Amino acid sequence: MSDPVPLVAAAIAFLALAPKTVQLVRDPRNPALRATCGVLGSLGLAQIVAWQPSYHAIGQLTGVPNLARYLMHLCALVAAAVVQSLFLHLNDPATARTRARWRWLLLAVVAVVMGVSFHLADFAVEDARTFADRYATAPYMREYMLGFLAYLALAMVDIMRMSLRYSRRLPPSALRFGLRVLALGALDGLLYVIHKTTFILVAARGVDVPWPEAPTAQFLISLGIALVSSGLVIPSVAKVLVAARQWPGSYRLYRDMLPLWQALYALDNSVNLNPPGRRPPLSTLDIEMYRRIIEILDSIREHSAYLDRDASEAASRAALEAGLPPGEARAIGDAAAIAAMIDYVSRTAPADRVPAAGGDADTLVLAEEHDTEAARRLAAISRAFAGSPIVRAQREAAGAAGR
Repeated sequence: MSDPVPLVAAAIAFLALAPKTVQLVRDPRNPALRATCGVLGSLGLAQIVAWQPSYHAIGQLTGVPNLARYLMHLCALVAAAVVQSLFLHLNDPATARTRARWRWLLLAVVAVVMGVSFHLADFAVEDARTFADRYATAPYMREYMLGFLAYLALAMVDIMRMSLRYSRRLPPSALRFGLRVLALGALDGLLYVIHKTTFILVAARGVDVPWPEAPTAQFLISLGIALVSSGLVIPSVAKVLVAARQWPGSYRLYRDMLPLWQALYALDNSVNLNPPGRRPPLSTLDIEMYRRIIEILDSIREHSAYLDRDASEAASRAALEAGLPPGEARAIGDAAAIAAMIDYVSRTAPADRVPAAGGDADTLVLAEEHDTEAARRLAAISRAFAGSPIVRAQREAAGAAGR
């Protein structure tokens, strides 16, 4: 019966890869996403190759026993090189290309050394489970493993050093935590190198190590994949969790801005991108919120000459006299000014319009365009616009007076 552990490790890598692939499709030029997908894909592929049925199938199809071992080792080294390149770009973009090129060149040399050693070695018997035990003393096994382990050790030290250095520059955050988990993955990789090196050296002297080699190696590999995969996706997962936690409150603000948006859209839809659609999902609520804020502000600015400051002051004063909090009174005053503007513009021909005395969008303090505070402010104005009896009474009085 085949060992399911490689499949579990592959599943971890591919589960982490799935959301990153979606992000990459949306942002194909993002180098960090390309690198992350490359790492996770390489690690997952290495474990699929290591799974016993796949391992034997590769040998049977190619006629080269244990070729899967060479391929899985190459996948692991490619994953390590991609992580190195990613951190080089994060730490020093100016020199990253040159330094990454040298590391990829070294990987190519190591791959050739491993390939030649594999070709010269006598790995004639297919062995997915106990390859290291069977061939520990075989000719060219030490050269093969020396190339693999030397590059892996260099890469793990590189990754651990750079991830810790980069994380120290960051404030407490999910990204910093993810980098430290990635450093733990690199430490696990070093433990794997120590384990394999010790086994090869001890076996060369005809002595058995006091622990089972294959299960220990697979445990370290699986743990390393879990740590690296987690470290790479923790920032994205944390972002989604924060967005999910904030979604109900953000959606309430988005929904509360609708009455004001609709009134301005009915007045003049030339500054609006699109009419409101269905309830925005978690993934696009941020964008839809931004659009709604900008469209409301642009609509008000378009007709800001007709904002009625007198109406605003009268409504604010009435709200304060009614015992309402200052913040709510201010929102009612702004809503009254906007309502007077909408009523005046909607019933007055463009040629006959006269700017209001002191009318100015600055009375609404509209500099804050894309933040939660702007959304809260506009939602409060919209609620007052739609439901305040003070605003309603002012509009009715102005309509009766023909203003």
